[in-house]
Amino acid sequence: MPRTRYQRSRQCECGCGGWTRGGKFLPGHDAKLKSILLQRARAGDTTAQAELERRGWVRTVAANGARRFGVEIEFMVSQNIGVAGVVEALAAQGLTCSFAGYTHEVRSTWKLVTDGSLRAARGDMGLELVSPPMAGADGFEQLRKACAALATVNAKINRSCGLHVHHEARDMNVAAVRAMVANYTEAQMAINSILPASRHNSSYAAPWAGFQVEELNHCTTIQAMARVATRYKTVNLCSYPKYGTVELRQHSGSVEYAKISAWVRFGQAMMDAAKAQTRINAGTIADVLAQITIAAEDRAYWLRRAARFAVAA
Repeated sequence: MPRTRYQRSRQCECGCGGWTRGGKFLPGHDAKLKSILLQRARAGDTTAQAELERRGWVRTVAANGARRFGVEIEFMVSQNIGVAGVVEALAAQGLTCSFAGYTHEVRSTWKLVTDGSLRAARGDMGLELVSPPMAGADGFEQLRKACAALATVNAKINRSCGLHVHHEARDMNVAAVRAMVANYTEAQMAINSILPASRHNSSYAAPWAGFQVEELNHCTTIQAMARVATRYKTVNLCSYPKYGTVELRQHSGSVEYAKISAWVRFGQAMMDAAKAQTRINAGTIADVLAQITIAAEDRAYWLRRAARFAVAA
């Protein structure tokens, strides 16, 4: 039986309540929806950003000019609290989170995943809290709430934990990504001075070897650069082909907002310097900080960290 006009109709996906002749949108309404979503995404709405990407309308929207980032926080929690307790604590902070087992799927909400590299003490369990792509003030506010939630469940870390931060890199060309690795490698000793010794040559975040950095000079695409080394590097390029990010993996585990947010901002500053083709010269952490654009309070924070680790050594 032939379909009637009514049977072929469907509601316009812009949410206006009108009916199309079978397509997804009434004429011009797709542009209207895209404009609304773009405006919300630029204000830091990660749900709007996810919808734009789902529809294939845009791959990257910088919120208020800020580079997007995502965090992976490895931690331990009592088995008595468990996954359900962590999810409940996040919900109390206004963050939607679900348990995803072991997965690398990007979601528009927070997720908890398992990680076989985490070594938990008896009575504890190791988990990894993964954020959605975030940006700007909204992103840091979400991060603050996540850390507050982890504090309420007495989350803790040990030497098996790490902190991984993905930074949006789709706006960077081959030269910029090459500069990111070169700059980080040049500053490696200075960066080591602000991190515990256990993170100076971790098997999960190993420094780039000189011959590997040199090999990047012969790559003509970022995809080719991603094949030069494994993902277990201080600067992981393997995340670029799938996620469009550069991942910084060297920081030690932490559930503290002050530490995590400072490391995010340091990574953002390094990314921006690489994009601007600023070449960092080796020296102390003070020298490195002087060559990137970073807030005075962050500069003071890293200098205090360096002084503390110098005394400990």
